[in-house]
Amino acid sequence: MDGDDLMPYDTLPARYRDLIPAEDGQDIFRRTINSQLAAGKTEAIAFASAWAALERAGYEKGDDGKWMKKTMPTVSQVHVPGAEWDDEKGRGKKPKVEKAEYRGRTVALDKPFRLPKGSSKKFG
Repeated sequence: MDGDDLMPYDTLPARYRDLIPAEDGQDIFRRTINSQLAAGKTEAIAFASAWAALERAGYEKGDDGKWMKKTMPTVSQVHVPGAEWDDEKGRGKKPKVEKAEYRGRTVALDKPFRLPKGSSKKFG
């Protein structure tokens, strides 16, 4: 049986609609299958390509066997403001500059300085 004998899917069979509850996921899956079948691929290859396309689109298979869109963390879930950066009005303030001893002298950390001409680098 070649690709011309297979009927492209207008809608997915109920079994696949149950496995992929989201309509956009079903659409990705269906379009991938149809394009693979139109290219003359076997149905097995078309379905394998469709599962791969679903993963690339950000879906993952859950413990219940259903494919759901991965949830991405929001900025507010990731960002945790530090106490030294926020003042009472919500404006940032600079952190204190730490100092360390280097070759017998005290130097400020995180404060670059320009090196003299002829050095291999501009800043130290």
